[in-house]
Formats: sequence, C-alpha cells, structure tokens
Amino acid sequence: MFETGGFGVAVTVSLADPGLPAELDPAPAGVTRRRTRLSEVVASARLSDAGLAGELRAVVDIGAQLAAYEAVVVAELARRRPVEWDLTEQEPGHGVEGWRPVRVPAGVSEFPADELALLKGMSRTAATLLAERSLVWVHELPATWAALADSLIDPPRATAIAKALGGQSQAAGGRVEPAIVAEVEAQALGWAVAGETPVRLQERTAAALIALDDAAADRRRKKAEQCADVTTRATADGMGQLVADLPMPVAAACRETVDSYARMAKAEGDGRPIGQLRTQVMADLILRPWDTSREPVTAHLTGPGAAAGAAHPPVRRSDPAG
Repeated sequence: MFETGGFGVAVTVSLADPGLPAELDPAPAGVTRRRTRLSEVVASARLSDAGLAGELRAVVDIGAQLAAYEAVVVAELARRRPVEWDLTEQEPGHGVEGWRPVRVPAGVSEFPADELALLKGMSRTAATLLAERSLVWVHELPATWAALADSLIDPPRATAIAKALGGQSQAAGGRVEPAIVAEVEAQALGWAVAGETPVRLQERTAAALIALDDAAADRRRKKAEQCADVTTRATADGMGQLVADLPMPVAAACRETVDSYARMAKAEGDGRPIGQLRTQVMADLILRPWDTSREPVTAHLTGPGAAAGAAHPPVRRSDPAG
C-alpha cells in the first residue's frame, strides 16, 4: 500500500547473486554491516492512519504470497527426494513397519522432513506438517494454493482447508472422487474469502465433505488414530509438556481420573496447588515409583555391524517405570 509520494512494503524478485565482492574491506570502527531494515526505508511515524492500515494489509498479503511460494519450494524439494531413495528391507537400517513415521507424505522419502527441520530451525514434527501442507496445497488443492498466492485468503484459512480435504482425493490415495473434493474446495474458498474463521472454516469444510461422502468421517478418524503419538515440548523455567493424542472420550476419562486423585490428596491435607497435584498424580501413575516388582529396563541396541559378529552390551536403566 503506497501513499502518494511515499514507500510501502511489497514483494519483489531480485538477483540471488548481486555480484558483490566475495570479501569486503573491514568495516570502520563503530560501523556495522547489515541488511537495511524495512522500518528504516518506510518510516511508519510519517504515515497517516489510512497509511498504517494499508501497511498492515500489505503485510498480510505478503505473508500469503510467501506462504504459497514456500509451499512450491517445499514441494519441489519433496519431488527430488522420492521414496525410492529410502533403504529397502534387504538393507541394514531400513524402516520397520510400525516404527517409521506415519506422517510421511505418499511417495516421498522419510528424510526431507529432517532437511526442512535443519534448514528452517524447527522440530521434525513441525517440518513434517509443513511438508504435508505444502504438498496438499500444490498437488491436491490447486485452487486453494492459487487463492493463497493471490492473497485472496491467508495461510491460517488455507491451512484449515488443507486439514479438512488433504489426502481425501483418489488422486492422493484417498477414496473420494476428485470432482467431489473440488466441489467442496470451491465452497470452502467462498467461505474463506467471506471471512469465516479458520476453526469454523475447517469444521464447515469437513462437514461439507461428509455430506457428500458418508464414509469420510470414519476415514478421518482412523487416520487421526494412526497418526497419534506421545510427544514432549519444552516450555519455560525447566518445565515441559507431555502431549498424548487420544480419542476425546479417552482423553476426558484420563483427565477426570487424574483430577479425582488430585482432589483426594487435597482433601487429605496436601497444600500444593491443585494443578501441581494433577501433574504429580499423572507422573506417578505412569512412572509408578512405588512398584519395585519389575526389573529395570534392558535395551539391546543392535547396529549394522552385528551381522559381522560385533557385540553390543545391553543398555540398562534403573527406572522403576519399566
């Protein structure tokens, strides 16, 4: 958004190699070489209220364009890493059914997610989600990708559509006719452009698909169960979160059980906050520190050299959790 006679942010393309000398002379004392910051080019203090509003809209537009471009780049990287590159069952170190990551896009090696995680400085889980989303936009939902690239919708709404329709088309290994997916996608884009919230957009899109394909809900549930896992993530001050993907009734029952035991401890005089008691109860139920009847964990680690007679001592962990 440009005000008359001024500047505004926008996306442009420039030479990747501007031809600068490979080595620059050392910077003079007190001088730091760095990229020019956008805020140094566009002085927001000089913009009118309308100009500020325009810049905020421009930032949203740019975010959509860059997300669409990133999806194309990620999809191309995935294309260059076919599943044929993975080790076969006859080769040491190959993936084993039930242990390899479930959330690997069809036809793609299991390792591009590791590359993305390294390149973007994110977790492997986040990188896998990025790869999935990118491939869905580019190959399964081209109209959604185009709307994103044209800044008609933003990344959260495009992601909501991808979550609802990704992997459903027969062309992507699903069971829904491509024409039905395209019909629902068109409906979803209309809702997205009209400003439907991402959460509600995903719900409406999933419902629209189920209305045309009764079995879609069951397939989505089974896929979600197959992708379930238990993960941890650091929070702050030495704390972390243990996250388990469970069917909602099971999750609710687990939480209710933990809460009931915590309230029992509170009633017996434990002065700690109820939330802290819940976390301690859950940890105790999993680790079972009172149970000394079980043997410590013994894990035998066997590497590729084992076939040649290399011996690896077992790794023992004295942990009553077992």
